[in-house]
Amino acid sequence: MLDIVGEHEVKVDLFDNAKNKTTITSKLIVHETTNSIDGKDIEIGTDVLSNMTEKKLKEYIFEQSSPTAQKIVDGVYTELTNKIQLTDLGGLTINSAAGVYQVTFTVKKLILV
Repeated sequence: MLDIVGEHEVKVDLFDNAKNKTTITSKLIVHETTNSIDGKDIEIGTDVLSNMTEKKLKEYIFEQSSPTAQKIVDGVYTELTNKIQLTDLGGLTINSAAGVYQVTFTVKKLILV
């Protein structure tokens, strides 16, 4: 079950010092990976692209691709979607010809002091 991604109902046996047993039902969530950034593939016409600024292009990519990010460390799930940055347009500019461009989203490592 631990290798099947999704939500699973599990039964857990609990014992006290007197060896009394109680069974509870709980939810186990198995995530696909420990760290991930996901988003949708998008399309934009060159006629629309040529009327944008680079800032508007980046905003469009964020809005249309709906990127999400998360991490799991020591069993703790952390949502990182609000930390995503678009760090590389993969050669895409407002003057680009039609083609496939792979953009890069990253989440910078947080350093706690």
